[in-house]
Amino acid sequence: APTLALTRPQTGSTFTSTVNAAATATDRNGVSRVEFWVDGTRIASDKKAPYTASWSAPRSMSYSRHTLTVRAFDARGAVSSAAVSVTRVRSAHDARAHTRAVNVTDDWRVSSVSIAGATTQLEGASTAGDTMTVTYTRCGDASGKAIGTQKLRVNAAGRMSGTLPAGGVCVLKVA
Repeated sequence: APTLALTRPQTGSTFTSTVNAAATATDRNGVSRVEFWVDGTRIASDKKAPYTASWSAPRSMSYSRHTLTVRAFDARGAVSSAAVSVTRVRSAHDARAHTRAVNVTDDWRVSSVSIAGATTQLEGASTAGDTMTVTYTRCGDASGKAIGTQKLRVNAAGRMSGTLPAGGVCVLKVA
C-alpha cells in the first residue's frame, strides 16, 4: 500500500469556513489518486502530486470536531488512509480561545494500511486512557458507506492500535 502522510491540516487544527488539506503519497507502483473526505463525505480527488484540496464548509456544518480523512491508491489498487481531528470554530477569536483551552483528548490521528489483502492494521495516537470509536468503510466505496466500527483504547504511552478483519478498508470517521 502507498506510504501516506496528511501534511495539512495538523491534528487539532481549527477552521472557520474553509479547510485546506495537503498530503504526500508514494508507492513503488505509482500513486493513481489521493482522495480527501470530511466526516465520511468525499470532498476532492487529486491525481497529481502535490496532492491538495480546498473545501468550503456548508452553513449547516456544526461548530464542533470533525474527521478529515485522506486515502491514497496505488496503480494496483492497494490503499492506505490517514485521518485527523479538526474543529470548526465561528471566528479567529474562537480559534485562539480553542487553542488555549483545547482538551488534548479532542486531538487524535489514526491511519490504516492493508496487510497482504487479508486484514487492515489501524494505528494512532491520542491521550492516554482515551477510547476512540473508529468507523470504517471499504476503501473503494465512493459512497463512503460504513461497514463497521471498532473501539480503540489508547495505552499509557498515547498509542492505539487494532486489526480490522478485512483487507482494503479505510478510516471513515473517528469519535
